[in-house]
Amino acid sequence: MSPSHFNEVHGPIIGECTPTSVVIWYRDARTNVEIGDVPNLTWWNAALPGRNMAGRLEVHIDATADYTSKTLITGLTPGTEYGFSIGARSGTFKTPSSDTKKVNFVFGSCLGGQCFGRNLADHPDGEGFPILSAMSNYKPDFFYCNGDWIYADETIHPISPQDYNKDRTSFIPPGMDNLPAASDLDSFRNRYKYNLEEPQLASFLASTPMWNTADDHEIRNDYGGKKMEQNKEEADIYHAGIQAFFEFWPLQGPPEEPKRLYRSASWGPNVDLFVLDTRSYRAVHVNEDDDDDKPQMAYILGAEQMKWLSEGLQNSKATWKFIGCSIPLSYKTGHMDSDG
Repeated sequence: MSPSHFNEVHGPIIGECTPTSVVIWYRDARTNVEIGDVPNLTWWNAALPGRNMAGRLEVHIDATADYTSKTLITGLTPGTEYGFSIGARSGTFKTPSSDTKKVNFVFGSCLGGQCFGRNLADHPDGEGFPILSAMSNYKPDFFYCNGDWIYADETIHPISPQDYNKDRTSFIPPGMDNLPAASDLDSFRNRYKYNLEEPQLASFLASTPMWNTADDHEIRNDYGGKKMEQNKEEADIYHAGIQAFFEFWPLQGPPEEPKRLYRSASWGPNVDLFVLDTRSYRAVHVNEDDDDDKPQMAYILGAEQMKWLSEGLQNSKATWKFIGCSIPLSYKTGHMDSDG
């Protein structure tokens, strides 16, 4: 697929917002990295009159990562609303404070699933993804995305042939017959671009700090990383999907494991969020004996992540402990032979 089907600029997206830091994601394919023609990121205290610049950084655009960037801002003041500009685009965010008593957040997943694409302008529910405007109206302190923010394993048609949404119309980029299921790195990247070009989503992500994880449809339905690694073709798809996921979200794992998704965040004394990764570390699925009815969390999270979660929950002093998990936590039930 030609890059001309999609815009050259995407973002910004605000992520990993703490009392003193934030990550700003931005993509600009117009950048000429070789001659140093790169955008700048500036930010200011939005509560003060004017735009007295609090800081400025040169944005590192990575041409090998489809011209995406992640810029870490540090030294911010807790409990402060900031405005920022990056390239020709802008946004706002507010840092949490250690004494915040009231926290307002929204959460969601499964954007455009079951072959549903962006609504056309004449759709009775509204253009694009109308739910994003409703979420913005709550003016949340942050947004938690529980995965499936693209459905890379499904084809979006201009007129759906599927029985469950037959004849439903969806926006398809000009010059394309449909938006096919992703099968390589470029097609995974294009699925993110398709969603990020929806104006309501773009506006929401430019004004609402997000924390997110991945579920299955970022790559393949019900996948498990270790299981996909067993087959060369599936492994190539898996690695392409993971690469695109980390390229297109404002995520920065620790230096020793840059693609680590599980992490935690706090908003004052009342809220701790534990974000889990239920796909990367799960064991290849084996049916358990019928008399073994214990939940096997360690098989899903892996031993290290399970230990991290257990210790984090035990040490947390927050009134509310939210666990962001992309799959149901329950005793074994239903079909046992399909998920990862």
